[in-house]
This record gives sequence, C-alpha cells and structure tokens, in this order.
Amino acid sequence: MAVKRIQNRIAGNRLLLPMTSFLALLIFGVAGLAGSQAWKQLPFLAVSVFLMSELNKTHALIRIYSRSISSSFLLLSIIGSFLYPDYSYGLVQLCLVAFYTAMFGAYYSIQSIRRVYFAFLCLGVISGFYVQILFVVPFVWMMMAFSLRIFHFRTWTASLLGLLTPYWFGAVWLFYQSDFRLLTEHFSGILPAGAFFDYDLLSLRQRIITVYLFLLFAVGGIHFYRKKYMDKLRTRLLYQVFATMNLLLWALLVIQPARSDCLIPLVIVNTAPFIAHFVTLTNTRFTNLAFLAIILITFTLIGFQLWTL
Repeated sequence: MAVKRIQNRIAGNRLLLPMTSFLALLIFGVAGLAGSQAWKQLPFLAVSVFLMSELNKTHALIRIYSRSISSSFLLLSIIGSFLYPDYSYGLVQLCLVAFYTAMFGAYYSIQSIRRVYFAFLCLGVISGFYVQILFVVPFVWMMMAFSLRIFHFRTWTASLLGLLTPYWFGAVWLFYQSDFRLLTEHFSGILPAGAFFDYDLLSLRQRIITVYLFLLFAVGGIHFYRKKYMDKLRTRLLYQVFATMNLLLWALLVIQPARSDCLIPLVIVNTAPFIAHFVTLTNTRFTNLAFLAIILITFTLIGFQLWTL
C-alpha cells in the first residue's frame, strides 16, 4: 500500500478549498486595508473558482477525490492579482474558465452547437481585451476535431457566430456614437508595430512570477505525460487541450511580454490542473519535498506582494 505523505493528505482533505477560500478572503482584506485595488478581482475570482471546481468534479480531471485544482488555481490567481489589479485580469480569466466549461461539456454532446457558441463567445470577450488571442482560434478548431471530436460545419459556424457576437454589440454602440475608429484601431493592433521580445517591459516581480509559473507548468506537464497511461482516455484528451492552449499562450507571452496583464491570468488557468495533478497523484520523498517547496514559494510570493503594497 502506497504511503500517504503530507502532500496527499492535504490534497485529499475535504476542507482544502474552504480553508484556501478563507485565506484568500483574509489576504484580499489585508490588501484592501493597505490600499490595493486587488480586491476588485474577488467577484470574478469567486465565480472562476466555482467553475474550476465543477470542471474537476464533472470531468474527473483528477482520478481521486481532491479539491487541489480549484485550490491551486485560487492561490496562483492571488499572486497575479497583485501584479495586475485592474478588473480585466479577473474578467479574462473567468472567460477562459467559462470557455473550458462549455467546450468540455460539448464533448460527445447532442447540445454541442449551443455549448460551442457560448465557448467562442467567451473567447470573443477575451479578444476585446487582447485581440491577439484570435491567433489561437485555428488551433482550437483542430482541438475540437482531434481532442474533443465535435468539429463539423455546424459547430464551426457556431464558433464564428460566438466570436462575432461581442463585436456585433460593440458595433451597435459605435454606430450610435457615429464613431468606428475604436473598432478599426482594435483590429489594427493585432499586429503591433513594436514591443516584440522586449522583456525590459516586465518588472522584477513580473519576471519572477512568470518564471515560477513556467516551472510549475513544466513540472506538472512532465509528470502528467509520464503517468498519463493511468488516466482514462477522456481525461488525457482534456489535459491535451489544456497543454496545447498553454503552449500557445506561452508563445504569445514570449513574443509580446508587454501584454502579460492579459496572458498571465490565462496561463494560470491552464497551469493549475497540471500542478494539482502532480501534487495529488505522486507520493515519493522527492515529490513531497517539491510540494513543500511549492507551498513555501507560493506563500513567500504572496507575502512579498503584501509587504510591497
């Protein structure tokens, strides 16, 4: 019988998410008293955590009982919320979680058209803040075909309608204002004139957290692909979607670090399932030490963010 180490006992504890949520409220309360605007993320973050929890429960992303995905997502999101306190951080993150909720729900579903429309509606909202997210759309279509098995003419049409819906509403408002310059400027920015590979635009704190997220994704990803034979085929396909999307987002972040305000929250959504899978389903001495190191670094970063407010 496998030894249950600290990481397994914590990851499998039914009080993990309530305790993490209480801690998050405490942290945002302290930040608010210190004058930070990070508390504005709280409503978006609460809905995102709920959807991440339901995503794990509905699709059995971890093959044993655990709240580690939603808890990991919450802790990592807290770190990022201090770097980017604007409401758009929480909104784009919520939209990506809602995108996965709808898209994964469309897997072999007779209601796939409706769900695909809603999923791409969420991507359309994200593109309103970060238009370059449209570059990932062809890859999403490929994932619909090969991972989710839901790509056909009607779902493709639904995806286009979903993407266009936010712009239709925006165009109506611009027509009322008799000024379409905002729309043309938005799409002209899909190929920005500069700021490529300019990492001087990132502060030291942003660089540290970006590297930390990449290391978490690398550790979790390597573990998953070494042990994926132990998961069901459906679970492997869903993680393949997470991995592909995260690699695309990392590519965009490497190319255009100036837009880390939109990309970091999206990266966190895709990283949390992998590191949670690693923490929950490993039980060696080395992984237990790695878990303790992850906890220490995470809380150190949160503490440092509070200290520098």
